[in-house]
Amino acid sequence: SLNSIVVGESVLNDAVAMITFRAVTHYGVNLKAEWESIMLSFLVTGVGSALLGTAVGLIAALSFKIMGMGRRGDLPHVEATIFTAFAYGSFVCAELPENSGIVAAMFAGMTMRAFARPNLSPKAQVGVDSLLKVMCTICDNIIYLLVGFALTIEIPYVLSPDLPGTTLLLSQSVTAFVYVITVCIVARAMHLFPILGFFNCVT
Repeated sequence: SLNSIVVGESVLNDAVAMITFRAVTHYGVNLKAEWESIMLSFLVTGVGSALLGTAVGLIAALSFKIMGMGRRGDLPHVEATIFTAFAYGSFVCAELPENSGIVAAMFAGMTMRAFARPNLSPKAQVGVDSLLKVMCTICDNIIYLLVGFALTIEIPYVLSPDLPGTTLLLSQSVTAFVYVITVCIVARAMHLFPILGFFNCVT
């Protein structure tokens, strides 16, 4: 669906941005002198995080199959708890070695959706779906609140050039804001419309 494509593309954009930021800040901002190391760090972090998330998803699927809890179906709350723990564990396992937890969690989610979820009992499947939807909604709202709070904190510095810590004038901030929003909209359109066209052709 359109919502799934938009959300998935935005999550992937966030993950790529974080990996790029870590790669650049780890080796410094001298791109001409360190571009090989930055590219290697980007590839290792991205591929490593994806492989780690996939591995956690497969381990989760195997664990549920061996435990056979889905066949019993008398402990759906325990199944949902273990399922969530595996999903969060992929994020933690990726962040500890300074990889991307978002990429690992995304690949773990796709793998667990395909292989681990069918090994859950019907009640646990409904519980996991409901729990994850609630957690996603709460996390989205928290992010929007934090972004809003960050803007209110930065506004006085933009409006008062004499305050310490001010780096941009109001006109410069408006220009940067319009430029970033325009680039984001154009980039999102260049990604989404071809994907939607291909999706409509194959369905």
